[in-house]
Amino acid sequence: MSYTVTVTKELEKKKKEEEEKAKEEELKAIEEKAQSESQLLEVKERLGKLEEVVKEIAVESKKQSGGSVTKTQVQEDISETIKQKSLEPAPVPDSSQQDQKGKTQNEGTSPDGIFRKVQFKPVTKYESFTIDDLPGQQWIRLKRKFRENEEVKVEATMFDGAVPIPKSGVPGIKEDVLLHITLIVNISKGDGDVLEIVGSAWPDSIEITNLLARRSDNTSPKAYDGPEFKELDDEFQDTLYEFLEARGINEEMAAFLHEYMRNKATE
Repeated sequence: MSYTVTVTKELEKKKKEEEEKAKEEELKAIEEKAQSESQLLEVKERLGKLEEVVKEIAVESKKQSGGSVTKTQVQEDISETIKQKSLEPAPVPDSSQQDQKGKTQNEGTSPDGIFRKVQFKPVTKYESFTIDDLPGQQWIRLKRKFRENEEVKVEATMFDGAVPIPKSGVPGIKEDVLLHITLIVNISKGDGDVLEIVGSAWPDSIEITNLLARRSDNTSPKAYDGPEFKELDDEFQDTLYEFLEARGINEEMAAFLHEYMRNKATE
């Protein structure tokens, strides 16, 4: 009888957790939709203001030239101009208009140029981590809280090395090296000691190379250097990887960091 009751309670608990998760996802979807609608409304308002400014300028210009015109006439002129422009073929950039960087003079204001600028804008969040891009620096910092009193900090360099890989012979594969990112993970609880894990982020994996234990106030004259990670027994190594995985430091983060650093390198 007690076994049946236990199973029933477990099922009820699982069902409750699934319902709570479904509610969270529903609320998240509502928030994202509201944010999207808010951004769209803001764009429409800006376009409306821009149109009013254009009308005012056109009216003032024609007044100065001695003509008389109303805003309605200006609106008709603008609509006709837009209609005519939409029928014209797209202009081909003249090579003589290219600047020293090989970009056309109009590239900065073209849709493609604007898209590139927006596309490479640094993100400020990844999963539960906040991101400090540190513009002009060769590294970034990610932070998050884990559970009640644990702080997780990840410092990642830009690409600081590479290892060659055998050519696959598969068409379309251009890279013959694996790019390397150095990671320093600090995990602390209040005023206690700090566990520091040094490792690497490869394109699709995290690799631990060393461990460190030090005081949080840095008053210790010399940090305690732990053993080389490869010298530890396999079970402990697996446990430490699971420890990082639980805190969001995993192969998905490695892939994200490589994409992020490729974009940061273009700033």
